[in-house]
Amino acid sequence: MGLTIDFFDKYDIKKLFDEYNIGFQKKFGQNFLMDRDFASDSVSSMELHGGDLVLEIGSGIGTFTHLLLATGADVTAFELDYKFVDILNRLFGDNEHFRCVQGDVLKTLPKTVKDLPPHNRLIIYGSLPYYITTPILEKIFYTQIDFDEIDIIVQAEMQGRLLAQPNTERYCLLSLLVNTFSEPTVCANIPAASFLPEPNVDSIFVKMTKKANNIIDKRIYFQTAKEIFRNRRKKLINNLLTNSIFCSITKDEIINIFSELNLKEDIRGEALSIEQVTALSNKLSEKLQHLKGDII
Repeated sequence: MGLTIDFFDKYDIKKLFDEYNIGFQKKFGQNFLMDRDFASDSVSSMELHGGDLVLEIGSGIGTFTHLLLATGADVTAFELDYKFVDILNRLFGDNEHFRCVQGDVLKTLPKTVKDLPPHNRLIIYGSLPYYITTPILEKIFYTQIDFDEIDIIVQAEMQGRLLAQPNTERYCLLSLLVNTFSEPTVCANIPAASFLPEPNVDSIFVKMTKKANNIIDKRIYFQTAKEIFRNRRKKLINNLLTNSIFCSITKDEIINIFSELNLKEDIRGEALSIEQVTALSNKLSEKLQHLKGDII
């Protein structure tokens, strides 16, 4: 639509930014990848084909968007900055496989996924600023998007949280969610010098492949997961008893559930494995369903 750009030429990017009176906003994580080979290789690793759908979070000026569209896949781009949205529409607006959603992805993502077009595989891609990485990933899981794969670029220090195991210092709610619903793998390290402007830290490319689970009720699972890390120094049983969802279950009944699962009464939630959290949430789901039946 009258606009061409070499996404990996810093002079082209600066010229475009001058045209739109855009300043580099490092505090918002606006760092643009300049490594052409890595960008191409990472998109190739997604093995996209026509009929696949990519939800691209934070499309920026389209560095990855044009590579994703070149595979023949449909791309729904999420972008907050209205100037970038204008650039994206100028570049790709005539492509029938492209759609742009402007606004805060934490608000627009749940609405958008309710009405996705027919597709084969669903891939979520994003280069996520550190300050919003956790909220976005949690939103993906809470929205219960039926993804096949999540591919993200994040700050290297996120590796510890994404791969953390129970009873370790970095283990947190995000660790539990990521490893419950996916198999995360760090595929590449990306030096800070690969970005414009250059950030203060290196980044990593992480691939999260969909993982099967036997969760009965995801709403109850998410509540159980949150209680594990609320007041994490306290006993898990006390956290559960003060949750409004579980308050109809007595302490003795929860103790019985713990006993069935071979969990100690004084166990802290951060000590539970993913399998134990799933088993606990399923037991709680069954108990709540039974209590609901008694009321009826």
